[in-house]
Amino acid sequence: MLPVPGARRAGAKSNSFKQLAERLAEYASSGELAGEVGSWREQAGQVTPAIPVTCRAAVALRYAKWSGEQPLRVAVEGHGREQVGVAEISRAVGWFTSVYPVVLEVESSALASLKRVKERLRAVPESGLGFGVLRWLRSEALLE
Repeated sequence: MLPVPGARRAGAKSNSFKQLAERLAEYASSGELAGEVGSWREQAGQVTPAIPVTCRAAVALRYAKWSGEQPLRVAVEGHGREQVGVAEISRAVGWFTSVYPVVLEVESSALASLKRVKERLRAVPESGLGFGVLRWLRSEALLE
């Protein structure tokens, strides 16, 4: 077959969903997640439904003022396509998602609360991928 003038090549093939599942199982049993277990146990408790990104700090601040309680545990949803050396899925078609707990604490001012929540969300290792791997592939790790 002759090449079409101006056509671009599709690029290298990425891993299949089956390969991703196999690599996640290997990742779960490796020692790489050992450092995350304690953090995820601490935050896993009971969480509220997912909250849109733009509202997290405001909701946490409002919740603290309304209830007089802190912290607020929330479930955060990520895109699930984190690359941690597990598999190459950049060209895979399909819906991937990760849901993980985060404990949000606020300060007395809205600006300080926004900064604290932003820093807490940025500190989540591998965008929360480890929580799902530990929860679904090594559930005993979170229960010990």
